[in-house]
Amino acid sequence: MKHLIFIAFLVFGINASAQIESIDEIEIMGEWNVVNSDGCFYGRLPIYNNEYKRPISFIFNDNDDTIIGWEYAVGTSYLRYAGYWITHNSDRYILHILANVDYDGHAGPSLLNFVITQFSNDEMTLQTLSGDGNLYLNKNTSANIQSVHNTKSEDNKIYSVNGIELSEPVKGVNIQNGKKFIKK
Repeated sequence: MKHLIFIAFLVFGINASAQIESIDEIEIMGEWNVVNSDGCFYGRLPIYNNEYKRPISFIFNDNDDTIIGWEYAVGTSYLRYAGYWITHNSDRYILHILANVDYDGHAGPSLLNFVITQFSNDEMTLQTLSGDGNLYLNKNTSANIQSVHNTKSEDNKIYSVNGIELSEPVKGVNIQNGKKFIKK
């Protein structure tokens, strides 16, 4: 009997360790690119209709619009959504995206809902609520920074510690070319 309990614990323990431990809205903030998708997508919202468009990127902003990039047969479009939030029940995390646009005659707010089945700092998998389709995303961590240039120039201007430009150094602490010096 002890062996049976141990085997059951081992099986359930391994299964539980593969689940996401914790995730919140702050952790998914930023730009995510869709790198792959599989399965069936269907329904009335555009995310489920592969014939007309498919998502290529998600931008989750704190206290601002959520943006989803859509690839159409004729080009790319970026649509703004009202926001996002994550709920959690005993066995899964659900990402809700509030869509405040019209879809095929449906006016008013709608929700795009996904189960977050995999998450790390730079990878996330979203699954349809039905479990029929998956979107695989990678986080864009470069923020599109091409290079960094130092534009510091030495203009020999003198400033007080309050940031006021001086015509000549005053008694006490002064700042010139980003360096502090003391005049006695």
